[in-house]
Amino acid sequence: MNQTKTTRNLWPIAIIGFFAVFITFMAGFITFAARQRMDLVRADYYEDEILYQRQIDRVKRTHPVRSEVAIALDAAQERLNVTLPVANSESPITGRIHLYRPSNASLDRELDLALKPDGTRQVAVKDLLPGLWRARLIWSVDGQEFYCDQPLVIGSKH
Repeated sequence: MNQTKTTRNLWPIAIIGFFAVFITFMAGFITFAARQRMDLVRADYYEDEILYQRQIDRVKRTHPVRSEVAIALDAAQERLNVTLPVANSESPITGRIHLYRPSNASLDRELDLALKPDGTRQVAVKDLLPGLWRARLIWSVDGQEFYCDQPLVIGSKH
């Protein structure tokens, strides 16, 4: 009357359980990753890279006059003050100001430069959301393009 007790081997169940948990985790992770918003810095990123040499040339031309260029945020009056050197130019200065929001491309704004005769321009920033912005300034004088980039931190509105 010897009864032998049969024991179940738990390894097959553990291996199947591990793979079931792993597959469930991977399916959840893939679903999570697929729902994330993935903005490139620009929508036309690849085309923009091809034209980057033009940007390098702008920056080189700006270097000698960089100390005369000012992009400053006046938080008290909620405006951006832009100042360019106009003393050496006989032709009009044209250009644009690009207010760039790195975290959300849909908030970007582009404005005409439209300088006053003294070489200044004021831009209201009261409607911009608080956070990090970049003011990118591209202007042209006598057929030569120049570029300046300035980070701005717009505070919260209380």
